[in-house]
Amino acid sequence: MARDGNSINSPLLPGSCRGNEWDTIFVAYALISLQLLLAVAFGSNLVFNSGIPCFELIHTTPGLTICIISFILWLVVQCPLLAFSNHSPWNFLLFALWSILFAFTIGLSCSYLEENGRTILVAIILMSVVTVSLTVYALCGAIGDFDFSLCAPCFLGTFLVLCLYVTIQIFGPAANLSTSVYAVLAALLFVGHTYIAGNQMVKDGRDDIEDPISAIVYSYWTFFYHPKLACG
Repeated sequence: MARDGNSINSPLLPGSCRGNEWDTIFVAYALISLQLLLAVAFGSNLVFNSGIPCFELIHTTPGLTICIISFILWLVVQCPLLAFSNHSPWNFLLFALWSILFAFTIGLSCSYLEENGRTILVAIILMSVVTVSLTVYALCGAIGDFDFSLCAPCFLGTFLVLCLYVTIQIFGPAANLSTSVYAVLAALLFVGHTYIAGNQMVKDGRDDIEDPISAIVYSYWTFFYHPKLACG
């Protein structure tokens, strides 16, 4: 159902008559989708091409050290990312670096942990399905002037996760069933995270389309660093 026209703010998306809620969700989760898809591409390349000589370093102690360092750098880069979140082009350059470090960490972890790493890779693939579906739904919500609610896209994300997981297990299981089940559980938990974080951003007045970068970092912080916020 469409909202009353008196509540309309300046939209970002062409054809959008709504305020900034759907616009913010669209931009934030579009960027998160790119981040996760980059991690999927990098992780898949390392996992399924582990025989390449230059990748053998990953399974050594120096490889583990590089993985830990990249994870620490990923955490550290969040600070300047928040500080320059409204300063273009630095915000997008820092976000690109942040995304590369994230993909690097995930990819190295997937390759280093071998069987468990394949489970991580499946989880990231399923999470990317969640964010892509939410991005597409948010685009439709903004253009179609829908009331803001994340229930429908989260149910859609849950359905797609389960369908894709079953398809992977039938036609090309990347990990054993006993471990891959944790991947689908992580993805379903991530669906809940997208619902909580998205609503929390809007509830706290973070529906400012001028600052999507800090909204993304906030989304991570809500789930990982501030569990009380995540619980609403």
